[in-house]
Amino acid sequence: MFKTKELAPQAHLKTLNPSIHWDEYNMRVARTVERLEPKHPSGKFLVSICSSGIGGVNGHAVIESYVAPAVDSDATAPDAPVLLIAGGLSPRSATALGEDVVKFLNAGAEKDDDVSIALGRRSRSLTWRSFAVKQPNEPTPNFSAPVLRPRKAPPAVFLFSGQGPQHLNSASVQLICISSSNLLVSLLVGRQLFATYPVFRNSILDLDDVFKARTGESFIHDLGIFGAAAPTRTLPDTWPIAVTLPALTAIQLALFDLLTHFGLRPDVLIGHSAGETALLYASGAGSKEMALEIAIARGKAMTVVEEKAGGTMAALSCSAEDAVKLLAQAQEKLPERVVEIACFNAPNAVALAGHVDLIDEVVAISRTEGIMARKIVTRVPVHGRLMEYCAEEFRQLVGEVFERYPGDHTPKVTTWSTSSGEKLDKFSADYFWYNSRNPVVFTDAMDNLLAEYPSPLVVEMAPHPVLSAYVAEFGVPQSSITCPLRRSKTYIPRQEQGTLLTALGQATVAGFNKIDFSILNGRQTSSISPRPALPEYPFARKKVEYFPELSRLVFRQMNAKNGPLNFPDLHVNTATHPELAGHLINQEPIMPAAGFIEMVR
Repeated sequence: MFKTKELAPQAHLKTLNPSIHWDEYNMRVARTVERLEPKHPSGKFLVSICSSGIGGVNGHAVIESYVAPAVDSDATAPDAPVLLIAGGLSPRSATALGEDVVKFLNAGAEKDDDVSIALGRRSRSLTWRSFAVKQPNEPTPNFSAPVLRPRKAPPAVFLFSGQGPQHLNSASVQLICISSSNLLVSLLVGRQLFATYPVFRNSILDLDDVFKARTGESFIHDLGIFGAAAPTRTLPDTWPIAVTLPALTAIQLALFDLLTHFGLRPDVLIGHSAGETALLYASGAGSKEMALEIAIARGKAMTVVEEKAGGTMAALSCSAEDAVKLLAQAQEKLPERVVEIACFNAPNAVALAGHVDLIDEVVAISRTEGIMARKIVTRVPVHGRLMEYCAEEFRQLVGEVFERYPGDHTPKVTTWSTSSGEKLDKFSADYFWYNSRNPVVFTDAMDNLLAEYPSPLVVEMAPHPVLSAYVAEFGVPQSSITCPLRRSKTYIPRQEQGTLLTALGQATVAGFNKIDFSILNGRQTSSISPRPALPEYPFARKKVEYFPELSRLVFRQMNAKNGPLNFPDLHVNTATHPELAGHLINQEPIMPAAGFIEMVR
């Protein structure tokens, strides 16, 4: 039998018109619906309601029978942090609402995730927004300063960063990468995301199957990268390139799946060095399995360079012109050795690749001249001539991957290449070779991208904000740059979840309305949205007299009249209504007939 209560809930209808006998009404609807044949192919009933109005206006509504959603199977864990959005029509109201929400949640009146869903839904129509991330069993933090969202959300640029040498520690995996002129250490693994979010976990498990099929080892069980169990293989302090590249690609692919699952999707894509591997999947040009296989093939080929080239890399905080002068000075001492600029990262930041002894010489000269320079802990001098050691094997192994995954491999999302500095038309085995062999022209690519997509939100897809400092040098405000992952050297519970929610909060404040707060809080999209008793919206209330002292309406109603057209408010002349002076007939100002008709009314 059709459940009319679900079609028109009595409690809701009674609030519309309490005088109607809704029980009797529902019974009539139920008897009508029972006679409806046939049903929709989905098994649901359909009701068609038509209405005709004055002037030929017609209305037609088709109502589908309601089906109760399944019970949530993946509700937010009680110890999970939540994202809170405070939205208002002015900065004052957004700030006041944030303060009220803090008091409200600290009083424990409602569940944190219910409040998160309700506030997220309500903020979509509000122009000023701020956010806070509440950790479980902790006081609610203050909300960020309200920001005026633009009428149109800025383009979302997903930036996939490159890699560096990695090693295990007692907590997880570390990634040493270049940021500005310094080497930063970040925890790579994403173990907290793996344990918390099924989408991230399932993506990693799928990729682990691919990695095991191609290498005979598991990320989780053998290397101990994503799981909590002790690894069966002990990795050296400097990870081999054959592990580094696939591990980095795997976490980028899983992170992309997680963000798009929540509703944050890219408008533009760009990658740096090894980060371009994950672009294949993010752009829709290939599957994530194919992307991981390319990373595996690249790592295997580069093992030749790692073992035979005797090379390394370094980071310099100077312009490309100054770097060329430093290289020339060093080359004079060791003319037979190789060194060159491998990455143009920013106007005042480059990376070098070459033989170890020559790199040491360049670093020493740079420091004597007051230029910050550091060696990168790696034995793979990517983006330089020493990559020729693996040219043949690289082309063969990556080419075999493309043979196993046939197709045109054309990006479906606008993708910028840091190998050419221009938009990328197609992925190929040759492209990935040039991506590894040739310098990274990140500066050219960013200049061109920002010229076409000004004022973007840049989401760095990396285990740590590696390139964020570089992006800021191109004029992108720090408030418009975010990274969904960041780990400190010491273990902090729920840090990865909090960092992820902070990135989504920044996106929401920037104007993105497609983030699904129900999914974000572990609910199914078909679930009924919770309606917690939120704090009242802080309206700026103002007392307005019903009969203002100078109201013309009051003047007309209260003054004595000597006839329908004879009282002070109807004295009309050029003194009281100067605009009449422009309405002349035979050089006399005349009041139009419509004015007299209006007074009679």
